[in-house]
Amino acid sequence: MFFRKVIFSGIILGGYFVDCFSSEMANIPPVFHQDSYDDCKLHEGVYCSFTYTLKPIQDNSTILWTVIKELSSNPYNYRHDILRHSICVTSSCPRLNTSSSQLEEEINNCYDQKYKSLGIAGSISNLKCEGISSEHPIDGVDIFLAFLFFTYVTVIAVATLLDKICDVHKVFGKRLGLVVEAFAIMKNWNRLKTIKPSPDVERLRSIQGIRFYNMVLVILTHVVLFNLMGPVANTIQTENLTHRWTTVFLASGPLCVSTFFMMSSWLLIHGLLDAFKHKKEISFKVLALVFINRYIRLTPTLAAIIAFQASWLRHFGDGPNWYHHVGEEFIRCRKNWWTNLLYIHNYVDPRNMCMQTSWYLALDSQYLPALLLTIWCIKKYPKTRWPLLGSLTILSMLLTFYENYTNRFPALLMPTPESLYGVNHTLKNRQWHIQYIGLFGNFGGPLMGLYFGYVYNKTRDIKMFTTKASKWAWWILVHVIGFGIIVIPGIFSLDTSREHSTFWASMHSATSRLIFSAGIGLGLLGLSQRTECYMKKVLEWPPTYVLGRLSYSAYLVHIPVLLFKIGVSRSPIFFNEFLIFLDLGGTLVATYLAALVLTITIEMPTSQLLKMAVVDRTDVSNKKK
Repeated sequence: MFFRKVIFSGIILGGYFVDCFSSEMANIPPVFHQDSYDDCKLHEGVYCSFTYTLKPIQDNSTILWTVIKELSSNPYNYRHDILRHSICVTSSCPRLNTSSSQLEEEINNCYDQKYKSLGIAGSISNLKCEGISSEHPIDGVDIFLAFLFFTYVTVIAVATLLDKICDVHKVFGKRLGLVVEAFAIMKNWNRLKTIKPSPDVERLRSIQGIRFYNMVLVILTHVVLFNLMGPVANTIQTENLTHRWTTVFLASGPLCVSTFFMMSSWLLIHGLLDAFKHKKEISFKVLALVFINRYIRLTPTLAAIIAFQASWLRHFGDGPNWYHHVGEEFIRCRKNWWTNLLYIHNYVDPRNMCMQTSWYLALDSQYLPALLLTIWCIKKYPKTRWPLLGSLTILSMLLTFYENYTNRFPALLMPTPESLYGVNHTLKNRQWHIQYIGLFGNFGGPLMGLYFGYVYNKTRDIKMFTTKASKWAWWILVHVIGFGIIVIPGIFSLDTSREHSTFWASMHSATSRLIFSAGIGLGLLGLSQRTECYMKKVLEWPPTYVLGRLSYSAYLVHIPVLLFKIGVSRSPIFFNEFLIFLDLGGTLVATYLAALVLTITIEMPTSQLLKMAVVDRTDVSNKKK
C-alpha cells in the first residue's frame, strides 16, 4: 500500500520529512477511491462519483490535518485535501435513501461521519450518480449518423464488389468507372502500398519514416497523459515526476508537433516551386485552390471521428470513469463540432475544445495562407527570399518572447499531478492556450520547413556531403541540435530546487521549436543526399512507407482509442514505466488498424476524387486554349 511505503521510508510524497507524524500517515484518506462498479450494478445499486473537499472539524488543527495541509501545499503533489471518490451508495452508505432529492447532502453526512474520528469533515461537489438505466439514451442525432454510416458502408461494399467482378470502365464508362474505383477497398490498398517510382520519392523516403516514428512519440506522450488524467493507485509515482529524467521528454512533447509543421511546409514550398519552375509567378487562383484542396482532403476523416465522438462512442462502454472522460468529451463535441470543421477551435471556446489534440490541424490551416503568400513572394521576387524569411523568423521569436515574458510563463509546461488530472493540463491551463496552441509560439516549425524545402528544391542535384568530415559534421550537428535543445534546457527547467528566470524561460520558448525543427530539417536534407548512416536505414525501413502514410488517420483516431481505454477502467491505474510501454504497444496496434480502415475507406477515396477534379479542370482549360 502507498501509505505503508511512506511510513517505512519516513518521507511524505513531495519530500516533506515526517518522522514525528508517521503514526498519522496511515489515517490520511486516499486521494482516489473507487468501489466495484460492476458489483454495484449487479445488485441494482446507485453508483456516485464526487469530490470531497476536507476541512478540520475544530479550529485547533490536529496533527493529521497539519500533515494534509503540508502535502497539499506542495505544487508537485496532489491536493490531499480534495478527495475524488466513487462509491456504491447502497453498500458504502447503506442507510441512505437513494431516491431522496437530498442525496448529495445525505452522502455528505455519511462521509462526515466516516471521517469524524479523524477530526476532519468536508463538503461534496461535482456529484454524478447513475442507476441501472442508461444515462445516455439513443437520440435523433445518433440515428441519423448511424444511417449515414451504414449508407456509406454500403457504397464501399458495392464499389468493392463491382470492381472485383467486372471491368467498371467498360460497364460505367471512364469517368464513372474511376469514381467506383475510388471507393473500392482493394484498389485503395494497392494505392497505399505502391511506391511511386520518381527521384523525389526516393530522395524523400525518410519523410514517411519520420512521420511514423514521430507519430509513435506523440501517441506515447498521450498514453502517459491519459494514464495520469484519471485516478492513480500509486500516487507517489506521479508526485515524483519532476525527479525523473524521462519527464524532460514528456514536457517537451510539443516539439514533436513542430516536426509535422516543418515537413508540411517543406513539401508545400517544394511542390509549388517544382510545379511552376518555368513560370515567373504563381497565380492567386492556384494558391486558393491549394487551400481548398487541403480543406477538402482533410475534413471528411476529421468529420467522421468527431461524429463518432459526438454520438456512438458514449454507448460503447461504462464504468466509474466513463462519464468524466467519454461523457464530457461527447458534450464538448456536440457543442463545438463546427469549430473543428472550420479549423478555428483553438480560438473559439478553446476550454471546451472537442478533440484537444486536433489543435495542430487548426494551426496548420491558419498558417497555410501566410505560407502560401510567402511562397508567392519568394517565387515572384526571388532576391527577397532570405530577407523575407529572416524577418519572419525574427518576428516570430520576438512575439513568442514577448508573449511568454509578459505572462511570466515557465520554459516548459510542468507536468504536475493536479495539472494532469482530468485534462486540466490542456483545457484549463493559460500557458497551453496562449503559447502552445497559439499562432506565435509554433511558427518556427513552418518557417524552418520553408528554409529547408527551398534549399532542397535548389540543391537536390548537388552533392553537399561528399567527404567523411562533412558527413561526420552533419551527423554530430543533427544529434546535438535535436537532443541538446530537449535535454539541456529541460534539466534546468525541471530543477525545483532553484529559482527560474522568466527571461531565460522566454528565450527558450522563443527559440526551442525553431532550433529543434532546424535539426530535423538538416537531418532530412542530409538524408535526401543519400548520406549513409543508421538513421537512413531506420527511417527508410520498408514498412514505414505505408505506416507513415497512415499518420493523419492515426493522429485522429488514437484519441478515441485512449478515451475508451480510460473510460472503461474499473479501478485506479497503477502507474509504471514498463506497463506504459505495454499499453503503448496495444494502443499502437488498435490505432493503426483503425487508421488503416479510415485511410482506405475515407481518406484515399477523397484524395482520388480530388485528383479526378484536377484532371477534369485541366482538360477543360486545355480545350479552351
